[in-house]
Amino acid sequence: MGDHGLDTLTDGRTALYVAGEPAWHKFGTHFNVPLSSVDAVLRASGTGYTVGLTSQGGFNPVTEKWEKAGEGMFHTRRMDTGEVLGAVGKIYTPLQNAEAFAFLEGLFRNHEFAVSSAGSFRSGRRVFITAMLPDEMIIDPSGFADHIRQYVAIINSHDGSTPVIAITTPWRVECANTERFAVRDAVHKWTVRHTRTAKDKLAQAAKTLDLTTKYYYQWQEEESALVQTPFNANQIDTLCDLVWGERPDANAVGVSKRAVTLDENRREKVRDVFRAETERVGSNAYAAERAVTGYVDHYQELRPRGVLKGNRLGALAQGILEETLDEPKHTAHKKLMLLVK
Repeated sequence: MGDHGLDTLTDGRTALYVAGEPAWHKFGTHFNVPLSSVDAVLRASGTGYTVGLTSQGGFNPVTEKWEKAGEGMFHTRRMDTGEVLGAVGKIYTPLQNAEAFAFLEGLFRNHEFAVSSAGSFRSGRRVFITAMLPDEMIIDPSGFADHIRQYVAIINSHDGSTPVIAITTPWRVECANTERFAVRDAVHKWTVRHTRTAKDKLAQAAKTLDLTTKYYYQWQEEESALVQTPFNANQIDTLCDLVWGERPDANAVGVSKRAVTLDENRREKVRDVFRAETERVGSNAYAAERAVTGYVDHYQELRPRGVLKGNRLGALAQGILEETLDEPKHTAHKKLMLLVK
């Protein structure tokens, strides 16, 4: 696994397809013009494998080896490599990558289907596909003009850890280290469990999932309001207090020196990012929000474990894609919106 967090295929390619602008890490299969065929995207991203269910323990027909029994009832298993992806119960039904990608295609029945990215993480346990809606939002069009594309992403897991997830997002997923920004707590998000009825529920969702630009107009209005809201460097400490809690007292019982150091380092980095953003967008609440987001996505302290031990960027990547690092962004946005007049 590289620092981008994506899988490496047996032919040495990175398990990623991107269209338009290349990914920041320059890996993956790149097309100038977006693909619109599910089969072509599966081939380009290396996600064309299928997932099966096998009893835990016993003979592995793919690797032709005997395996010890584990907890639970079944293993999800990649049928091309034989690798066990997770342990699941009797009602679990795999949703194949081709089916998840076709679901996204169905959502775009009233729009041109232009796939922007697709790929996998954690040996194929986590798979994503992102398609672009035709409209584009611009924050402060007469000023610094941040261009925000509109996407719908499907994220599927094969290890039993999460349901199938569909989200609307202004960010193309091109590695796990990609910001998923939320409008308050009301981002359009839809989930379905991996059961026998999943496909039926997917079909229902295709009729009801909101693919209009309502979410983006709300998002644009709120971000534009933050641009017009003054905010200076002296307010950064207060924002950090609201997002992460008040500064720890070095003299208090039970407060470690490390906790004090981590807090100060975080505040200093948020200040640094804020200064850089003010040069680009001005001294306003939008720059403050970008400072918190920039810190969370690129600088925050992490202690990766398991297969990601020692791979900070991989752990950060996984956390951002799986939404476990979103809370500071949600909190910063809500608190900064309170300053808007």
